[in-house]
Amino acid sequence: MHPGPPLLLAASTGDLVVGVATVAAAVVAIVASAGGLAAWYRRTLGRRRHGYARLARLGTAAQLSFFEAILGEPPAIQHTVIKEDFHELITSQDARFDHEHAVVDEYGPRQQELRSPQAFTVSIFVDRDFYVQTISNEDATVLAFSVTTRSRKFAPTFSWPPPTGLRHKRRLRRGLRFEPLFRVKLGHSRFSDSAIARATTSPARASGSPTAPTTTPTRSSCPSATPGATSLSC
Repeated sequence: MHPGPPLLLAASTGDLVVGVATVAAAVVAIVASAGGLAAWYRRTLGRRRHGYARLARLGTAAQLSFFEAILGEPPAIQHTVIKEDFHELITSQDARFDHEHAVVDEYGPRQQELRSPQAFTVSIFVDRDFYVQTISNEDATVLAFSVTTRSRKFAPTFSWPPPTGLRHKRRLRRGLRFEPLFRVKLGHSRFSDSAIARATTSPARASGSPTAPTTTPTRSSCPSATPGATSLSC
């Protein structure tokens, strides 16, 4: 009989199991520590940078629940407003369509202008550095939203259209410069300096006269900046 080797093998196997368990516990502890460290960084030193990243993900046509998930909590204030004379264009696919009042369009489907009361939900999210206000319809789809900074130190930059990553880099390699329609830095930019303001207030040239009367500024549905640029609406 040779009792020595089996006992040695059993001891080695036991040590291996204990070693694997120790390594696994260490990995779990490291991952948990890293997660806690990341959460601490987002709450303290990286708070503003994290806020910029969250705001960059917001957009119209998203669900209100998506805004809640990105901003981290439900709206602090929420109420319903009724627009009595809501303008809407419907087609024959809509059950409310009336063929007698339809407008014939040779370039598209027959349409009808419909005016009726419409309910919208206004939600206001409150963060330490900013406010976000949304307007959503009965399906909880966000139709418009605005961002207002609460501090001079919190100054996110918004541009439209935003540059796409890989395509933007390829354009730069070919020597093509990407120029967004507008770029606004909250708390610093002014509406009078934006491309939208220049486009809507610049004198238009007309034949027969050196200059035409200055056009009246119009509000862009998405986006616009309030005077002083502490708020952005989209």
